[in-house]
Amino acid sequence: MTAVTTAGIRVPKAAELVAGTIRRQIITGELLEDHLLPSESALMEQFRVSRPTLREAFRILESESLITVRRGVHGGARVQIPNGDVAARYVGYVLEYRGTAMADVYRARAEVEAPLARLVATSATPDEECLARAEAHLDDPSADEEFHRLMAELADNRPSP
Repeated sequence: MTAVTTAGIRVPKAAELVAGTIRRQIITGELLEDHLLPSESALMEQFRVSRPTLREAFRILESESLITVRRGVHGGARVQIPNGDVAARYVGYVLEYRGTAMADVYRARAEVEAPLARLVATSATPDEECLARAEAHLDDPSADEEFHRLMAELADNRPSP
């Protein structure tokens, strides 16, 4: 008979488990944007955890921009729906850490945008308002990011809300 070892297995902390449960509720739409979470005491009872554990879970979710916590009488934890800002920031950190040159970023974007432009060109019914917004940015270098976002929108190449 062999013994089962736990070497190398990391057991999650209670705060991580609580954060994971609330995160899943946000991701699946069970908790909607701007929804106020129950009081700390109600959540402590629901999850059977201490106040410090619950607050650590809140810090985890705040760092992921999934909730905002306001202190005081009218405070509490409010749900924020996920957006690309956190992912973009993290990708930026990775690229910067690896010493990625902006020229490499532009080359990668060019590789993605050629097929994207084909999608726009072949789309059956492009949104006229969106086309007008994109056209308005053609000669405005400061609106570069908005133009590329509109290209993705025109190609219908974005996640559904």
